[in-house]
Amino acid sequence: MDPRGLADRRVAAVARSRPGGARRRNPLTGLSQWKIFDNLRRSLEPSALALLLLLGWTFSHSAWYWTLAVIGILLIPSVMASAVEMFRMPADTLVRQHLAAEARSAGRRFAQAAFTLACLPYEAYFGLDAVVRTAWRMLLTHRRLLEWRPSGTPDRNSGETLVPIVDRCGSPP
Repeated sequence: MDPRGLADRRVAAVARSRPGGARRRNPLTGLSQWKIFDNLRRSLEPSALALLLLLGWTFSHSAWYWTLAVIGILLIPSVMASAVEMFRMPADTLVRQHLAAEARSAGRRFAQAAFTLACLPYEAYFGLDAVVRTAWRMLLTHRRLLEWRPSGTPDRNSGETLVPIVDRCGSPP
């Protein structure tokens, strides 16, 4: 099984290269190249946040500052989206209904941010695993470069149940 993001890193190498090594124009549009870059950024974000926490806790006298910084990075999008939605009240909706709906929506956003924080070490591990595998395959072995399983394609032949999957995620908090 190939970790998420491994294929993106291989595609990124193709996206920034020139076809055939010549001075021809890259066939990928600017938008396609930006999408690849954004996928790479999103796959490295958990590793960067986990590293920020680790370094802040290890080398800083104010570990709380770095903890709050990471929590803020994860919460700011939720707070901004909730604030924007709070002021977008449809004309045919009662204020009470709108506020109740937005409170539920904000609760879901904050729960998702909390879940992201809880899963940060797990996501960071698999992101870094993908980086190391890609570098190893592209720079050293040049083997198994096209071996990946898209994340949307389940492995129906594995016969794996929920228990081993949960065990791989680690112990509960």
